Amino acid sequence: MFERYEGHLLATEAGVEMVSRAEKIEFEIQAAGDSIAGTDGKVAGNVRITSVAWIINRVLAPLLPEFLALHRNLHVEMNADTADLSLMRREADIALRLTRPRKEMRALAKRIATIGYGVFASRHVAPESVAWIMYSESMRFLPQSNWISEIIGRDETKLSQVRVNDAETLLQVIKAGVGKSFLPISLCERDPELVRIDDASSAWQRELWMMVHPEQRKLARVHATMKWLAGNFGE
Repeated sequence: MFERYEGHLLATEAGVEMVSRAEKIEFEIQAAGDSIAGTDGKVAGNVRITSVAWIINRVLAPLLPEFLALHRNLHVEMNADTADLSLMRREADIALRLTRPRKEMRALAKRIATIGYGVFASRHVAPESVAWIMYSESMRFLPQSNWISEIIGRDETKLSQVRVNDAETLLQVIKAGVGKSFLPISLCERDPELVRIDDASSAWQRELWMMVHPEQRKLARVHATMKWLAGNFGE
């Protein structure tokens, strides 16, 4: 079930109406082009997906060959980006985001998974000897950053000399033996170089949301891609 989010709380009704009208005109132009090209009713053409790097690289990329084999006329663009590319400005067609949507005006959103997190370290270091790897100051809004701050505040655990700004980099730094930190369990549990060192019953979680423009969802290529994405996470 998709939910609609009104992200710009200070927008006037007139302003919203103008944006809506402009977006409708833009979609109609795009739909006309799709119709001429013969791609509006079949799974063909381009679809742009945006998400954080570890989801693009570690989850979706390995699954692409089978999906593309089913849809020979479909072309997928994968944007691994920490920035929230705008669906309403057509910077992406589908977004997978690790937070409940708050900013996109009138985008449709659906929670497709709850991702569990654990504390991981390199298998080649003593867990008690490694320090916490923090996120960069620009990423202080991340729940993981807050989790670490809470732990450090309780037991004065030491900090690593390294800070990172995404999970992909964090994974590599941890594997190098520099420190420990929170990572998605599904990303790390099968990696022979890593070991989970926290209590497995800990409830560290983030929601994964799929977002789409309300009109884009009607296109066959976008609908098929959304169904594929949801099936891969399947809550």
